[in-house]
Amino acid sequence: AKLIDNQMTGINNTITKPITFEVSPNPTSGTFQINYTSSQKTQLQINITNVAGKLIFSETTTQPQSEYKKDIDMSKQAKGVYYIEVVADGKREVKKVVVE
Repeated sequence: AKLIDNQMTGINNTITKPITFEVSPNPTSGTFQINYTSSQKTQLQINITNVAGKLIFSETTTQPQSEYKKDIDMSKQAKGVYYIEVVADGKREVKKVVVE
C-alpha cells in the first residue's frame, strides 16, 4: 500500500476511552469518595443503587475540565453491597462498594 496523503481531513481521530472513576475506601464503614477525571467539560450523572435495584442517591452535575470529587455518606444505609453508576459522555461505568 502506498501512502498518498498523510493529512486526515474531515475525520475525527479522537480516541474515545471508557470512563473511569475510583471509589475509596472500599470496603467502607459508611463514608467514601468518588473521584472522576476528565480532559473536557462534561455532564456527569452519579446513581447509587442497592442490590434490589432501589435508587439510594442520584446527582447530575456539569463537571469542569479537571477532577471531580464527591463525598458520599452511606452510614444511615443498611450494611451491604451497593452499585455506583457514573454516566458521562454517553458512556457508563458501574462499580461495587461494600458498606460494612
